[in-house]
Amino acid sequence: MWTTTDGYVLHLPHSGLMKILARLQDSGLNELIKDNQAHNLTREVIQSVGRLAQNARRDGNVLHNQSQQRYALFTSRAGGGKYQLLARPLRPGQSAILFVHFEPEKTPHGFAIGENAKALVTRKPRFHPNALKSTEALQHDAQKIFFRAYPRLAGKVEVWHRVPLEWRRLFPKMNPNRLSNLVALQTQGQHHTVADMWKNFRERLQRREHAPTPKEIVRFVRAADRVLFIPPAVKVKR
Repeated sequence: MWTTTDGYVLHLPHSGLMKILARLQDSGLNELIKDNQAHNLTREVIQSVGRLAQNARRDGNVLHNQSQQRYALFTSRAGGGKYQLLARPLRPGQSAILFVHFEPEKTPHGFAIGENAKALVTRKPRFHPNALKSTEALQHDAQKIFFRAYPRLAGKVEVWHRVPLEWRRLFPKMNPNRLSNLVALQTQGQHHTVADMWKNFRERLQRREHAPTPKEIVRFVRAADRVLFIPPAVKVKR
């Protein structure tokens, strides 16, 4: 457990640790982990979260859109941006960390460095070279790319694409195998949940005889994320 700068006590339960490990790229902890010398991914994540927690301050509450449940929000600045620690209240003054989300600093032009949402918006009808590769080649390459970045997860997780490869040409400038589009699923339950969600999505499209738009795909990707993980702050109430 760690104490924040304004006196709150934060815990990191096993469930929160597993969510962070599974979505390490989205958590933004990669740069902080490089500074640790534990040579153990789990230990490095715990140490990095601890450093953030000790420098954090309470920043209101987050309202989860689906469950309407409130979570505590703590913020900590490091690595050229702001980290949000979402936590579930345990008792007065104590909370359990559920997930960590990174918000990069804005450039002078108002765009966030490394902002994932911007990468899904295409301005020119020009294809990224990987968007033209076969599905089999991309699936094979995705395994190598992910486990090169996170070698300690090799053999422990299954790598999936957040934006399914069948719709990669809707995002011609996006690299389907960019690290932020790859997610590690750790249990059969997660695999079946995600697969069933996309199956239902496809069936709805077929019934409507409707081809999906990029916006619809992005919206559904975010919905799939919310099923497996607590999302970034949607609405902050102070």
